[in-house]
Amino acid sequence: MARVTLQDIIAVVARDFDITPQRLLEQTRTHDVTHPRQIVMWIARNCTKLSLPDIGERMGGYDHTTVMYGVRRIAVKMEADGELGARVRRLAQASMTRAAARDVGQNRPSSENIAAA
Repeated sequence: MARVTLQDIIAVVARDFDITPQRLLEQTRTHDVTHPRQIVMWIARNCTKLSLPDIGERMGGYDHTTVMYGVRRIAVKMEADGELGARVRRLAQASMTRAAARDVGQNRPSSENIAAA
């Protein structure tokens, strides 16, 4: 099974919210960025082995308590809003699919290797 990276998650969420991955890593507090950033944090916490401090550091230097707040906030919103819950689960699955596709691409023999065989 492919290991999902934070970069996979950021790329998928940024594309879905039509913002750049760099924007998710900025220290801005506008809703158009904080909401998807918190979704990234939730997916990272639930789909990777990264600790809260690791997620915060890799997301632009956030404290682990900020990550904890974001994860909890999205969890509460997902319970209250079924559509959001479905969207976040779809984004988590898309992140795993991206990771699997990346791993397949890395294990595929190159044309040079095929020609030499």
